[in-house]
Amino acid sequence: MISPVLEKDYEWNKRAIGDLFKQLNTLKVEGLSELLTEIKINWESGFYGELLIAFNSTEKMKISRDLTFNELRNNRVMALAEQNLPRGAMDIGLTYIDKFKPMYPFMETVYYMGANRPLEWEDFLNVYFSGLDSRIIFALDNFDEIEFTPQFNARFFRQLGKISLTGRAMELSHKLSRLMKCIGEHISWLNFKDFSQYYCPLEEGFVNFLAACSAMIDKRDTILVEDIIKGYTTFFKIIHSDLMDYKAPGNIIENIPEYKGYLVCEGCSGYYALHPEESPDDFTACQCGGNLLFREKLDTKLTSH
Repeated sequence: MISPVLEKDYEWNKRAIGDLFKQLNTLKVEGLSELLTEIKINWESGFYGELLIAFNSTEKMKISRDLTFNELRNNRVMALAEQNLPRGAMDIGLTYIDKFKPMYPFMETVYYMGANRPLEWEDFLNVYFSGLDSRIIFALDNFDEIEFTPQFNARFFRQLGKISLTGRAMELSHKLSRLMKCIGEHISWLNFKDFSQYYCPLEEGFVNFLAACSAMIDKRDTILVEDIIKGYTTFFKIIHSDLMDYKAPGNIIENIPEYKGYLVCEGCSGYYALHPEESPDDFTACQCGGNLLFREKLDTKLTSH
């Protein structure tokens, strides 16, 4: 049962959503009416709520480790962004590099929703090495229409880091992010702690990063209102797409295994999976005292330690 205080806040939040829709509908911005309709459909259909639940799910991944720094260097887009995007504060709290990074957890979430199961290691590699990130940056809401993986250089990301958000575009960005925050809070009122502090800045930052990419594509150093619209339409296109169609190259799958071999005990038949930073020489014996043998592949009948 909802307490009277929470119920009062819940109703206030609902009224705030209505007021924000009214305010935004008075703005004369091309594409805004269609975007507001899209936002309302995603809210009322329950899809946006499903996204929030999936994003916050602790069951999204079925993997034993993260990618190492050296492994991530195989993602050229991520490496260039890390090296060339500024880390100083942008307009609303996050830095440029921190507006770029949320692309990956959102892709993980959409992949998870499409697969309807936790991501396994090869799925994880598909998210980070399929080239989908490059397609999104280059083509935005047309990312699924290009048949090649765009290539970027350091200059592209240095220029991207100089793009600013001011004036009408900033006002529109703030109002739309406030609307999305109120809708998210309305959906997740009793489900997620720290929703506003955790999820909202990631979504807002990612959308503004996409808006900056839109300005960059048009060879401008300032984000305009049409770029904000483009950022949101791209975001909604991504979350409604089947990302399982995008695959990492075979050499990545082969060269970045989840484990780099196994130590098998001759005594108890248990095994231990070696992580990339570990070596067989780091281990002298099994916890039972048995001798350890290195194996590249595993007999499924063995027991994990």
